[in-house]
Amino acid sequence: MKHKLNFVRLPNLPILDQLLLEETLLQYTNDNWFFTNTGSPPAIVLGSTCNPNELISPHFLKNPTWPVIKRFSAGGCVLIEPETWLVTLLCNKKKAPVNPFPEDVHTLMEKILQNAVDHQKFKLKENDYTIDDKKCGGNAQYFGKENWLHHSSLIAKYTPNSMHCLMQPEKQPKYRKQRSHDAFLCSLQDIVPSFEELIDNIKIALQQWFDVRETHMPKMPIRTLKTKKLL
Repeated sequence: MKHKLNFVRLPNLPILDQLLLEETLLQYTNDNWFFTNTGSPPAIVLGSTCNPNELISPHFLKNPTWPVIKRFSAGGCVLIEPETWLVTLLCNKKKAPVNPFPEDVHTLMEKILQNAVDHQKFKLKENDYTIDDKKCGGNAQYFGKENWLHHSSLIAKYTPNSMHCLMQPEKQPKYRKQRSHDAFLCSLQDIVPSFEELIDNIKIALQQWFDVRETHMPKMPIRTLKTKKLL
């Protein structure tokens, strides 16, 4: 029997609000959820263990143009822009179609997105979503006592000048080979024309594993959270 999955569209929701919603649900829900979002105002988001001084340019830190946010999940640093496509799968461990381990969750999300993108060269490589040897999306995961979460930022289009606020990370995947941001990244919009098409395809793909029910953003109680705005 397939377990129910609440499918929620969150257009134009600021990434800080999305992260707060996700972290609260991890503590609160017994259900499965899938969120989609695009149109978020620009922001830099850091993993829970990241040091902003090692990943963000000194000039930007002195004169921040956008918010700098530290999220509850681990992973690296990402620039969110209005044309970043955000997708999140949050599952209760007892109602998930896979075991609650990072490799199993990565494999599930790779299959879901491969079905949605429908491009033979789209795949997970060293925890990045890639086309050929270029990155088109990043992700992070969080495993709690009852629930786990996988959230991804897919690059529909990016502004090269904006990427200059991020420094070359010291720790990076081998396939990057010290390439600059411009040489390392690619746009998913070259393959999937619109966010709406991607989300419709994801919804169809999810039906292989879940009983998908479209719904609205849930109301959440006030909780003490790790996600916070740094700048």
